[in-house]
Amino acid sequence: MANRQVKNPVVLIVVALLLCVCCIGFGIISVIVVIQSSGAASATSVAVTAKSVAAKETEKPILTLTTNATSTTMNTSQPTIPSTPSSTSTIALTPSNTPMPSNTPTPIQTATDTSTPSSTPTATKTPTSTPTSSSTPKPTNTPLPTRTPIPTNTPDARTRFTPPDVLDLVTYPENHISELVKLSGRVFNIVNDQSYLQIFVIDQQGNEDAFVIDYSITKVPAGIYKNTYVTIYGEVSGSVKGSNAFGGDITQPEIVADIIEKQ
Repeated sequence: MANRQVKNPVVLIVVALLLCVCCIGFGIISVIVVIQSSGAASATSVAVTAKSVAAKETEKPILTLTTNATSTTMNTSQPTIPSTPSSTSTIALTPSNTPMPSNTPTPIQTATDTSTPSSTPTATKTPTSTPTSSSTPKPTNTPLPTRTPIPTNTPDARTRFTPPDVLDLVTYPENHISELVKLSGRVFNIVNDQSYLQIFVIDQQGNEDAFVIDYSITKVPAGIYKNTYVTIYGEVSGSVKGSNAFGGDITQPEIVADIIEKQ
């Protein structure tokens, strides 16, 4: 029983929908029938109107023009209606000959030359004597003597270098970095592949102190060998550490040479 009670409302809804669809269909069919009947009536009225217009067109009169007992009838595609002679109006056209004015030629004025020719005497050219040109030699420019330039005194670059305190320089080379010094001594070692040589310089106590001379930025003049005395102009760059022949550590001041002179 519970299942039947649930299905009954659904069936009722479906039946109601079917009834609505049927009603809508009948209404649409009725509208279509009314439209078709009204269209037929309109077509009939249009045909009647066209016939009445055609009947009126056939009743129009024909216009006849007659000139000098000669009538011209304008025929159209419509049937003609016979007209009586009493109702026809005649228009007579009489041509009038009016003389046209004649063209009177305008006289052309001819220009007359009234000027009197006058004879102008021609000037006779008098020959002039041509002066004889005399060639005058042009003066020659005497060259001025050239001035001999006065030699200027070029400052000697070696004046910037001064002799140092050799003993203090050997003991504390780091305190003299960038000083420009002048040293004279004896060469005891030359190392060409490394561009440096070593010299002995005698200090204030009469001892020979060794210095390393770097000549990488200058050239060694010819004729310098071991035991050759030279003068070095250069800048102190610090010190070089190495070992002597006995294996002991040594420190020597280093000078970057600007000028090397053989004594």
